[in-house]
Order: sequence, then C-alpha cells, then structure tokens
Amino acid sequence: MSRLNPTGVFLATLLVVLLGLLIPGPAGGALLLLLTAAVTALAAAAWRVTPATLRPVRIVMIALLLAAALWKLT
Repeated sequence: MSRLNPTGVFLATLLVVLLGLLIPGPAGGALLLLLTAAVTALAAAAWRVTPATLRPVRIVMIALLLAAALWKLT
C-alpha cells in the first residue's frame, strides 16, 4: 500500500463513493458495502501504526459509509 500514489487512491475511493451514491437502489448500496469492507480491512491492518488521535476519525468515517450503504439498500 505504501507504494501506491496517495492522490490516486483518494480519487479512486472518491469515485467509488460517488458512484455508490449515484447508482440507484440496492446496486449502489452493495457497492458502498464493498467499499466499507475494503476500508475496514485496511484500517484494521494499519490500526497499530495509526496515531491515537486519528483512530476515532477513521471509525466515524467507516460508520458514515456503512450508514450510507444501509440507507441505499432500504
């Protein structure tokens, strides 16, 4: 992951979030759930090296992404 371009990763993630929000119905929700799972796995893998001040921010962002996914699925 450290070899990836941070700007490219951010833009790709932003694109997936926007697609998930713009695609109607359960398809958009499923895309957001997949992104939530990927982001959660990455956050869990990097938890030890994440500064304590950033951990709550990551948890809140994952929770918001999950809430958006569940909202789209209903």
